[in-house]
Amino acid sequence: MKNNSEKYAWVGSTIYKWCEKPNARGELVHERISWSRERIINDYGKDFLKEIPRYDGFCCVPSHIHYQEEIGKFLNEYQPLPHEPATEPGDWPNIEKFLRHVFGEHFEIGLDYIQILLTDPLQMLPVLLLVSREHGTGKTTFLNFMREIFGDNATFNTNEDFRSEFNADWSDKLLILVDELFLNRKEDSEKLKNLVTKKYHKKQQKCKDKVTVDFFSKFILCTNNEDFPILIEEKENRYFVKKLNRLESEDVGLEEKMKKEIPAFLFALLHRKLSTEDKSRFYFDYALIDTPEGKRMKDSCLPKAEKDLSLILAEMFSQDEEVDQLQFSLIDAGAWACGLGYRIEKTDIKNILEKKWEVPKDKRGGRTYYFLPVEGRLQKKTGRFYTVTREFFESRFPDL
Repeated sequence: MKNNSEKYAWVGSTIYKWCEKPNARGELVHERISWSRERIINDYGKDFLKEIPRYDGFCCVPSHIHYQEEIGKFLNEYQPLPHEPATEPGDWPNIEKFLRHVFGEHFEIGLDYIQILLTDPLQMLPVLLLVSREHGTGKTTFLNFMREIFGDNATFNTNEDFRSEFNADWSDKLLILVDELFLNRKEDSEKLKNLVTKKYHKKQQKCKDKVTVDFFSKFILCTNNEDFPILIEEKENRYFVKKLNRLESEDVGLEEKMKKEIPAFLFALLHRKLSTEDKSRFYFDYALIDTPEGKRMKDSCLPKAEKDLSLILAEMFSQDEEVDQLQFSLIDAGAWACGLGYRIEKTDIKNILEKKWEVPKDKRGGRTYYFLPVEGRLQKKTGRFYTVTREFFESRFPDL
């Protein structure tokens, strides 16, 4: 049994006691509580104070493989993993089946994601966003699973936590987990975007001055809103969006089964070769994690004029499956909008086509082109015109 002095630490001018506090499931959870000098003297006598180890302060150095509780004269606030990796290979069938459900065709990338969290916690990673309108898909189970693996280095946040100026309870965590994401205000999205790429962060605690700290948190977000839970701009590469389907069958004991397999799973990750290479600041080549559901969210965030123009062109392409391109002037586009019941300014059409989409435009004028009206056959016309190919349009708007 440890000596009583090993339950205490004198950090700066404050004495702390390490306690084992039972949680709702009756499991003992380590918790650090400030303790009075007088209480210690009453319990053990004044000489006992000399035995308490002393530190200049706290630090936060994330590591799972080479974890250190004490670093110089500082006490590490980062916590060791709650599960020790197994010492030899083992089976983890429930974890594998569940992760295949979550990541689907991105299963190996999903393993890479968790493996990098384990072996290189300082590496930036994209925001993992799990979406589904349905219930019983395993979104919350995945968050609980990640919390079980990384213990107190992972924390659950709410939408309001992001908006609060006080962030001391999550600024030094490896994982920030959100179960019901809804941050569709531009300022919310910009704040999250900035956090994902920050290396340093202002830590703010109530009644205390702000302190600059290293920031290495990763975000795993879940939402029932498949269309617009957060503003994701067209060229954004910070998000890895996965849509989850309902689990084939409900297993009320799944989380407990996976918990027992974690040591074997950690062993496998520590001895596994990554399936991808470091290709960007978020490690993954974005082409590997650019999913249809991610593109759909970007489309949902488009300005109204661009949404309307995309719907107009989709309607025109659908009128004739053999047409492989649409040629039209600004006046022609205005005629489409009027004929299909849309209101869109010609200046908006011009800016979208030329600045946003960068579609080819005839600059000489007086040349012949073929225009497809809302009703009727192709018309032969002359003038300056734009050309939007079906291939370009379908690659940009795959769901229309």
